[in-house]
Parts: sequence; structure tokens; C-alpha cells
Amino acid sequence: KRGGKPMNQFMGSIAEICKSHPLTSKVIIVPNYHVGQEILKSIVLETGSWINLKVATLENLARENISSKLSRNEFQVIDDKVAVAILQKIILKLQTENKFEYFKNDDSLNQLLPLLLSSINELRRIGITADVLCPDCFVSTTKGRDIKQIMVRYQEELRKRKLIDTADVIAIATSEIPDCEQNDTMFLILDYMDFSPQERKLLHKISLGNLLLLDSETIFGIEPLSEPYWDLKRVSAKT
Repeated sequence: KRGGKPMNQFMGSIAEICKSHPLTSKVIIVPNYHVGQEILKSIVLETGSWINLKVATLENLARENISSKLSRNEFQVIDDKVAVAILQKIILKLQTENKFEYFKNDDSLNQLLPLLLSSINELRRIGITADVLCPDCFVSTTKGRDIKQIMVRYQEELRKRKLIDTADVIAIATSEIPDCEQNDTMFLILDYMDFSPQERKLLHKISLGNLLLLDSETIFGIEPLSEPYWDLKRVSAKT
């Protein structure tokens, strides 16, 4: 409690960990840094301070683990502006070559580039690359074939320019991290977050099993996963 008010379940979980492991480095895995900063602000308001606790996205942790490769300029992590520009060039070329079926007469496609990029990134995040994408899985098969064409050329452009996206960063980091490396840091996962199999594999390699689920109840209006796929210890505030 702080100021006589009871903590919510989520803050209570964090307070319990900080109290039990004051000298241990602790990292809360967050979906983005905006959420992370809101969590840290809430912790200060609820408990007054935090000790050896920080927030990080999984992509940031992955980048830290391949920093030597990035510093040697073996490849560069693509940003959204460059990605959108590449997609725009690809779409123009496909239109010029009259390759589209579903998007053949769609002049608004260029206005949807950020949404298209988000969809491609999400597909790649969960392990669906152009070579395994099934057009028949779309409501419209012709739309599926057009999306596959775009993804094929997008991935080719990334390879040609030695660019990598978040999915690549996760995959490279997973393969680069040694299995036997020691890690004394405690990693905490918000129980409403969902991860792809590749992301889960990376989390386990980074944490070496020192991984806990935070009992968040309904943080930011999102319910915890009803069927948790994590075989992990759940941390709940003592009542």
C-alpha cells in the first residue's frame, strides 16, 4: 500500500518481486516503450520507487544480443519509412508489369502502405514468409496471390540491400545466443502478451529459464490469456 490505498493486482505482483529480490536485476518485457514508461510511472505512484527494475521490448533485447553484427555493418535494421518506400516501389513495378489481379484497378493501394507493411510484418513475425504463404487461406484467393507477390519482392529487396526487419532480428538473435551462457537477470512477462514460437524460443534462451509471468489481471483493459501457453511460475500479489 501507499497512502493507505490497496495496490491493484499487477502492481502488487511487481512489488512482491522487488521485495523478494531487491538485488536481482529485473526486466519487464513490454510490447512497446510507451507501455513500459506507463508501467514505471505507475510503479512510482503505487510504491514510491523501484530497485534494479527496467522495461524492454523483445526486439530491443534481441538487438543487444546481435549488436556486434550490427556494428560491423553486416546488415542494417530497416525503419518503417524505408520499408514503406520499398513497398511503394514494388507496387508501382507490379502495376506497370500488370501483375496484379485483386489490386489491378485499385488506385488507393499506395494510401494503404502503412497498413500493408503492418500486415506483412505481422505475418513474418509469426513465421509466415512469402515462400510458405498460402493464397487459398485468404477470403479472396486473388488477393492472397497479390499479397504473396508483394512479399516475395519485398523479401528480395531486403536481402539485396542487406536490410533486416524485426522478424529477422529475432531469428538471428535466437541462433546467435549460446545455450550455455549464464544470466542472473530475472525476466518478467505480462500475462496478456502473445508471442510467436520464435519469440518464445528467444525469450527462453535469453532468460535461461529465469522467466516469470506477472499476474496482471486487466491491465490497460486487456484480459490475460485464457489458455496460457507458458509453462512458467505465475507471480501474484499476496493477499
